[in-house]
Amino acid sequence: MAWWFHRSSYRRKVMAGTSRRANALPAGVAAVAAKDGGRRFRTRVVAAALLTGCWTAAAGTSYPERPITIVVPFTPGGTVDIVGRAIALRLGEALGQAVIVENKGGAAGMIGTAHVVKAKPDGYTLLIGSTTTMSIRPKLKPPVPFVPSRDLAPIGLLATAPQILLAAPNVPATNVAELKAFSKRQKVPLSYADAGAGTPQYLAGELFKQATGIDIVHIGYKGGGEKMNDVIAGHVQLTATELSNAGPLLERGQVKAIGIATAERDKNWPNIPTLIEQGLANYETSSWFGLFAPAGTPPEIVGKLNAELRGILANDEQRAALAKLGLTARVTSIPEFEAYLKEQNGRWEKAIEAAGMEMRD
Repeated sequence: MAWWFHRSSYRRKVMAGTSRRANALPAGVAAVAAKDGGRRFRTRVVAAALLTGCWTAAAGTSYPERPITIVVPFTPGGTVDIVGRAIALRLGEALGQAVIVENKGGAAGMIGTAHVVKAKPDGYTLLIGSTTTMSIRPKLKPPVPFVPSRDLAPIGLLATAPQILLAAPNVPATNVAELKAFSKRQKVPLSYADAGAGTPQYLAGELFKQATGIDIVHIGYKGGGEKMNDVIAGHVQLTATELSNAGPLLERGQVKAIGIATAERDKNWPNIPTLIEQGLANYETSSWFGLFAPAGTPPEIVGKLNAELRGILANDEQRAALAKLGLTARVTSIPEFEAYLKEQNGRWEKAIEAAGMEMRD
């Protein structure tokens, strides 16, 4: 990052003196272009660019030259979609180009993620990655056709969000003790909505089942919006979701809060008890969201995007807007984001083992 900014003014000065035929290439390339002509021109220009190391640098300075697509690998309405649209708006303003959100839901986010993995690594197709798609599902069977650490380039962490356990409005419970009593009276497993095996919500349900003895049956959905609609309607009894997604529903009384999965109560929702204080020791689950590019994307482009993200997420107005949604903005360098990913992968691997889920070899 620092290298890119330090040398950008130098590149502008050098590029200003190049010929029209050299198409504003850096000086080392333009010199060859001026001396050569005919059929050898293109070969010499490319060779000089490779030798001087200026080809990708020039690409980085002009990026972006057309609209960028950010793929959200879930259907509209969920937290990943909310984060994606909030970031797309601000990133477009910062870059001076349209940033379009494209939803590609299905298979716990694997369809949309695989699409970005296969995309051209030119900075024009990006991904909102999350706990599900990066830290959990790739560790499970059946295996997915990519390895996040190999096939995607981390750009920056965007936000984190605690999870909350919710009940449908027709469930006669507002805490864990009441939910246990209701479960015993019902004598059949409680229905539990999630976005499929390999999501934080699925794991949260399995860990809750182990900690409380309440039997649940998983009902899978393609995305958070569809899932929450069925919980609100009372078709499904329980779910876990990010607090950012639950906030508006709680305000309108459309769902009931059973407990929040954090060590301490949330300052914006002080009346909601934690699951830990209700007897579920060490029950903490939260989700994270980050921006990724296909592996092989020029480092100058990745660095530029990281710089813009840091500016956006350090802005007090943007941080306050995300906080109202139950999200904590995170500002990271690329190395810091890589270290965070490593820590999260280890944390969720332990949760997968505790839940007894089958991991890939």
